[in-house]
Amino acid sequence: MVIIIMGDAKLGNKEYLQPVAGSYTIHDSSNENGNMLIQFAIRNRLIVKRTMLPHKHIHLGTWRIPGSNEVNQIDYVLATSCHSSSVIDVRSCRGLNCDSDHYLVKIKVRETTANVQKTPRRKTRRWDVEKLQKNIAQRDKYQKALDLTL
Repeated sequence: MVIIIMGDAKLGNKEYLQPVAGSYTIHDSSNENGNMLIQFAIRNRLIVKRTMLPHKHIHLGTWRIPGSNEVNQIDYVLATSCHSSSVIDVRSCRGLNCDSDHYLVKIKVRETTANVQKTPRRKTRRWDVEKLQKNIAQRDKYQKALDLTL
């Protein structure tokens, strides 16, 4: 089962964060929410996929500060570490108007289904009762086989 969580925080580009958060961020330091997000990710074996994937600098920002052209990267996507390869891409769509100062964050997920091995069906033996009724020799042979098993 794939678990995907989205959160708001600022993650910095620190070396000790790279195993969990990657290095593709526009900030130098993390804020308090960023530190809590990293602790949550480590505690629950999650990977911050938003900062693991390389994109142009213009596609990294997810929130525009009202009244200016400055952007921050504060929207993140976390996925379970064992299923993190299912998240192919996470990027912000700057051109879409969603009546917010946040940019829409688009996630591409590749979902695979498990291959279930089907066991081959065994053929059920059907008794040819008519053969036993018509062929007396066959019936006697069958009767002796039954007597031996008892």
